[in-house]
Amino acid sequence: MIIERLDNNFTPSTNSIATVKRMGNITEIRSMAREPKATIKKLDSKNYVELSTRRNKRIFKK
Repeated sequence: MIIERLDNNFTPSTNSIATVKRMGNITEIRSMAREPKATIKKLDSKNYVELSTRRNKRIFKK
C-alpha cells in the first residue's frame, strides 16, 4: 500500500468512490477508481451466499 501525505486541497475524481475517516488530528481519505464486485456475502459464522447464483452455502472448516 502506498501512503502519501498531501496538503488539504485533495479532490478525488468525479467517478471515484471515496471514504473519509477522521481520528483526532489525522484525516484519512481513501478513493477507489471503481466499486469492488464481491461475489460472496457472509451471512453468519457458518453460512454464506453466492451472489451470482443466489445459493446459500455452508463454510466447512478442517
